Amino acid sequence: MEYKWVVDGVMEDLIDNAAADPSPAECTAKVASGNMLTDYANYANRKWLLGDGNVEDYVDACSAPTPEPLTIKVLAPAGTTGMHLTGPWWNWDLAQSPVAVDLGNDVWAATFTPPPGENMEYKWVADGSVWEDILDDAQADKCISRAEKGTINTDYSNYANRLWLYGTDNVVTETFGSCYNVDDVVTLTVKTSPTATSVRLTGPWWGWDPNGGPEAVANGDATWTVTLDPAPTANMEYLWVVDGVQENLIDNAAADPAPAECTAKVASGNLVTDYFGYANRRWLLGDGNVSDAYEACVSQ
Repeated sequence: MEYKWVVDGVMEDLIDNAAADPSPAECTAKVASGNMLTDYANYANRKWLLGDGNVEDYVDACSAPTPEPLTIKVLAPAGTTGMHLTGPWWNWDLAQSPVAVDLGNDVWAATFTPPPGENMEYKWVADGSVWEDILDDAQADKCISRAEKGTINTDYSNYANRLWLYGTDNVVTETFGSCYNVDDVVTLTVKTSPTATSVRLTGPWWGWDPNGGPEAVANGDATWTVTLDPAPTANMEYLWVVDGVQENLIDNAAADPAPAECTAKVASGNLVTDYFGYANRRWLLGDGNVSDAYEACVSQ
């Protein structure tokens, strides 16, 4: 019996697959066995031979397609020099575990070719000895969405491991030691004077209390960073407070002289102002990470 498959009204075309250049072509074995009839130019038909029994085919292919590699990425702590991915498949032994590749910007990737044929439990280990711990996140209810999706395995008291589910796509870049992926975390960074000793955020979420917002961490280069983990789920107004002094952007936003320093931020919605009473920064949903300069609308 000669035959072809028709999927959603489209008949498969195996002529290119059967072509003998380059050699050996994908369908060479099927042609040799008599399971394909072709003139290599006009037709290429499958053929079931008496006695073949059950057959498994692949649409538009003579053999199983090569599966796409699975890549899992992680944002590692700054300064990490090596990264492993390990789990029960390797008896949690780093000597047997895959070594991740440094992609730059503190992102590391482990690639599996072909991808695992079943669910894979795992953890990240930095520099050969620093094992990530996401149990704290799980106990603080930060892993609820992952638990619901089945991408974390935890008893909430003794262990919390990551889980890649068979048949799913590449994993969005994870954050070492956190249930949140990189896209789930937002960092706000501000450039200050070298003499600054403390920095924090304030805004309506914290009642504009200059001492009520999250504290920033010094990066050692006159920049300070606040990590919002998880990222806000709505637009967020804010200002920076450096050494107890809340920044004032009203003069920067003033429309005289024009164009004013903050015109672009006002136009994009990243600054809300009446030009005389207030001028507040605004992080818009989807903005991602932001870099500001204290008391300025443009980076310095």
